[in-house]
Amino acid sequence: MANATESACTHKDIIQQETLILQTLNWKIDLTTFSSWINHTTLSWDNFITNIECYAPDLMLNQSILHSSRFRANQIQGLYLFRAFTQYIDIISFDVEYLLFSERILCLSIIYLLLLKYFGLVDFSQVSFIMLKHVNHLHEFNLLFDRFLEVNYSLNFANIFDIIQYASCYMESVLHFEEVNFGEIVSLFTFIVNYIIFVFFNNLFSSKLY
Repeated sequence: MANATESACTHKDIIQQETLILQTLNWKIDLTTFSSWINHTTLSWDNFITNIECYAPDLMLNQSILHSSRFRANQIQGLYLFRAFTQYIDIISFDVEYLLFSERILCLSIIYLLLLKYFGLVDFSQVSFIMLKHVNHLHEFNLLFDRFLEVNYSLNFANIFDIIQYASCYMESVLHFEEVNFGEIVSLFTFIVNYIIFVFFNNLFSSKLY
């Protein structure tokens, strides 16, 4: 790098300036993004639900139904949940006011709202702004989510309810995505692999001929 400056800066000068920049940033150069928190929160939820017997043995909830709400499960519903999650994030990010909240809390709030929608606990076509009266009767479910927040993020439901309310304004948005045809995906992948193999051997034989 010092050579690129044609001796205008020495190696020591560059190190000093880079150190100054890092100190000014308080060494926080790996800033988390929505993508980071989407991955972290969905993996945390899936792990929590997979091990629900350890984390919430006192809650009387249907475990098979809960297991179907995993975002990374090998099932079509998990794919739809994950895609819906990312699309709600995309919608919210168009609103400059989202910058008032942390990405982590927004992601956790959307997970809560998505699960309400997935389990049919709240009809968001009728509720455009969620209030405590809409969820107070969901005692077991709220305890479950509160346990999830406590175990993974040292938070509780009350800590994030105002952000849940903010995010709930977007839950009546209608998401459209086409049915996924896994057969077509496999066929396309097979075609690409075969094409790569064909090009490789074609180039290999051509180079030997010449």
